Amino acid sequence: MSNLARAFLLLLSAASNGGDADSLVRKERQDHIIATVTAAGRAEADDPHTFAARVDDSALRTAERHRESKAGADGVRSNVQALGRLHCAKDTPRVYMYKLPAKLRGDLDICRQAATDNNVNFPGIILHGVSLQKRLTFKDYKNYEFELKLWSDLHGMEMAQRPEDAELFLVPAFLAEMFMNKRVGRQCTFCEQRDDDIVDFLRAIGPYWDRFSGKDHLVTSLRCTKPPSSRHIDDAFPKLWGQTMRACLEEIATPGAYDWRSTIKVPYFTPPVSGLVLPPARRNTSVYFTGSMMPSRRWMQDAFPLVTSSDLEWFERRSSGEANANEHLLERMSVSKFAVVPPGDTPESMRFMQAIHVGAIPVVVSDQLRYPFEDVLPWSDFVIRIPETSVHADPNLLNRTVTAQSGEQIQLMQQKMIQAKAGLTYGIEAGRVADLVLRSACKRLMATAPT
Repeated sequence: MSNLARAFLLLLSAASNGGDADSLVRKERQDHIIATVTAAGRAEADDPHTFAARVDDSALRTAERHRESKAGADGVRSNVQALGRLHCAKDTPRVYMYKLPAKLRGDLDICRQAATDNNVNFPGIILHGVSLQKRLTFKDYKNYEFELKLWSDLHGMEMAQRPEDAELFLVPAFLAEMFMNKRVGRQCTFCEQRDDDIVDFLRAIGPYWDRFSGKDHLVTSLRCTKPPSSRHIDDAFPKLWGQTMRACLEEIATPGAYDWRSTIKVPYFTPPVSGLVLPPARRNTSVYFTGSMMPSRRWMQDAFPLVTSSDLEWFERRSSGEANANEHLLERMSVSKFAVVPPGDTPESMRFMQAIHVGAIPVVVSDQLRYPFEDVLPWSDFVIRIPETSVHADPNLLNRTVTAQSGEQIQLMQQKMIQAKAGLTYGIEAGRVADLVLRSACKRLMATAPT
């Protein structure tokens, strides 16, 4: 446990036991916090005196609520146990969002600067006396922007004012961004320390983390199901990515091996597309794909020439060709009836959501791709799926698959896709991602509830 957490718990314990709250005692407690925080080098963005007063006030308010309960601390424990039995009483759980200090949430200023400058140096970690620098590109930032959007949307939802009233606890830390900024290969010493710091903070708020070992806490993560390996990126945050419920971006497990109870697969964020979505009859391109050449995509070299009015463009990564292709990607995709979604570095990429937002029917040729909110949205109504081994063995399979769809069928698929798009859109005014995350969390809470 960090010194900061010990200081917080010391205050809470003293106040809960009826400690005097006069100015002299308060001053002694604040001086103790200042000394502890400063000695540990963990003073937050606030001035230490301001921070100490804020923590002390919070501890006193919490203790006052505890004293007002019928059985004091025993009453709080009983309330926690009752909530454990209730778990999720309605379609969406009662939610409490921890008020993490900016330092524990993650250094978003660096990420925003990266989005502006496109390519900037980041302070790395010190390893064996050597400063390791990382660079985060605009593409990296956009890939993981879902965290910023999701926490922003969830912050706008109705919240429980007291943690003891909650069934689900939100931990609004930008963990994927932290990992991408601070990692060295697949290891992240910084992340392991931040994992301890955040959990210490949660424990300082009350007994809520420990009542189910974090299972009723929601965080954002990079990967969904952890593979059976001795060392993986999921170990970067051992507790936050190992014990909680996770709103995750990437799935790498084989079908049937998904960790359903602790993962909620969410969509990549893609900015809203302005203008009307063209109906299929007004789209001149049949099938579209642009991307870098990889072994899992070589089949397209033989398959695309067999499809009338197809559009295939290869580029080298981090080249001017990539920048040009990405600049015109949405424009070309928006005039295509179908868009192929193959695997890349991961089973899914941002182009899957981009296709849906511009009205191009996704043709998924990625066996491990897991749909966002797969237990909620009717994916088979508007997505075509082809096994990877099949297209590698038969180059004409893509052509036969898309030409087998009549104009009426394609139009109906597009209409159903547009109807489902709100569930894949961030922003609480136009989208339902935050709502579906909470509804999915409720199902998982019920599935893991003690009997």
